[in-house]
Amino acid sequence: MDSPFLEEVRAAFKGLLRRGAVKVGWSAYDEQAFGNAEVVLEGQYFLIRLVRDRGDVFADACPVSTSDEWRPLERVLNAVGVASPHVEGLLSVVEAAYLINAHFDALSVGMSPAGIAETRRRLEELDAEAAKRAEEW
Repeated sequence: MDSPFLEEVRAAFKGLLRRGAVKVGWSAYDEQAFGNAEVVLEGQYFLIRLVRDRGDVFADACPVSTSDEWRPLERVLNAVGVASPHVEGLLSVVEAAYLINAHFDALSVGMSPAGIAETRRRLEELDAEAAKRAEEW
């Protein structure tokens, strides 16, 4: 039986799933740990990880070629040229689906073999800015 979180993700991403733009790579659910759950969606050039932790939802993205480069979805969208997509932090599953659907082409190009070097360069800059903001806070 699928978890409620996986069903929520499938409903929010039904258009992208139906047309084959993304597929469910895997999911995990722990009812004993406050219903924490994780779903990873796979696109051609990127992975999207949706995590529910004690009811809060976060979305991360990384290149499909290296699943150890997870960054907040909003930061990745910024790196691929989407101007101020959303403040980094909590997102609903529906908000994450909207952002990915609205900026799918930019995300695909930026995470593709032809675009990933520039995206990584930009992510390094954005990571440094985020670290500086965190220090100042």
